[in-house]
Amino acid sequence: MTDDHQPPGSFMTHPLCLTWCDGIDVEEALLRIGGLPQTITRRDFPETVATAYDVLPHHSGSALSGKLGQWTLIVEPNGFQGSRLPVLADLSSEGQAMSVFWNVNGDAQIAYAERRRIIAVIDPFDPEEGHGDEGFLQHWESVAELDEDWRVGALRLAETIVGQRLGADWFSEPRLSAIVQAPPDPGDTGADDERDAYMREQRALLAEDPRLASLAENATRERLRDMAAYAAELVGDRAGLPSPLVEETLAALRAQGEAAQRVRARLEDIERDLLAQAAAVRNSEPAQPGSPAHRLVVESRAVRVMAAALNENPATALWEALWYAEMLQLDGPDRIRLHVLRAGYDEIERQE
Repeated sequence: MTDDHQPPGSFMTHPLCLTWCDGIDVEEALLRIGGLPQTITRRDFPETVATAYDVLPHHSGSALSGKLGQWTLIVEPNGFQGSRLPVLADLSSEGQAMSVFWNVNGDAQIAYAERRRIIAVIDPFDPEEGHGDEGFLQHWESVAELDEDWRVGALRLAETIVGQRLGADWFSEPRLSAIVQAPPDPGDTGADDERDAYMREQRALLAEDPRLASLAENATRERLRDMAAYAAELVGDRAGLPSPLVEETLAALRAQGEAAQRVRARLEDIERDLLAQAAAVRNSEPAQPGSPAHRLVVESRAVRVMAAALNENPATALWEALWYAEMLQLDGPDRIRLHVLRAGYDEIERQE
């Protein structure tokens, strides 16, 4: 595995669903995930990303598809059709199919199917939740590493199955693309009610949190640092990191320059130490939620968020801080806070 798989690469900075399947040609693969035949054309990756957002809410999004060795790869920016288990099972009708999915809400999934049968489904944030073929689950554990972004391990896993590495070069040329309009899953009639409830909760939260409300209402490039600082402070507090360490990070964010980079280097050292401690503890007991090993991993990820917020580039600082914060799987109001910051980041990017 090379550094091509390390975030934030040119394709990994986006919420994506990546689906590999064999025995199905490129156009057929697009149709099977709900691609509209009359919309099939050639687009490059940036055009497909733009289309995925432009067609909302009337369509589900857009997808790009092309060959990767003998396999067909489907790429859905901000999409998820390939992660739907009935769709993945259908894509495996001629042999095998695998999907890797992540979005800005901290949702993620790895799934694998053979001959219309789902073999395994994995929650990369909670390996204990994985179910299916024991051999496949063990294979995932063997390629995933504790101290890396889980997506790196997922791409490594796909490489062992497909026999081809997915790098940034695959995304450099136009490929077949389609607008996707997939039907909702059966029994999803409560989606509108759920969305309305979420919006009510978000409005109530913003009314109680004037600092976040101000960031949401005035999402500009000049406020990227403030947004990153909010994320760093939130995560540091929730993970129970020492207050002096959090305050030192916030002061470095305000100061920037050499002071910020010195603190960032120290945070990276602390993260490595925490991960080493977690690995040592995990050798003697499982990393169950609430266990010492699990708490050390949570602390290391929180430290990673604060280090990311100190990146010299403000936009990269916020993007990376939010990505690593979402790995912590914060619940309730804190998850909404991260969603609000992500929406602000997306709005700033659209203004460019």
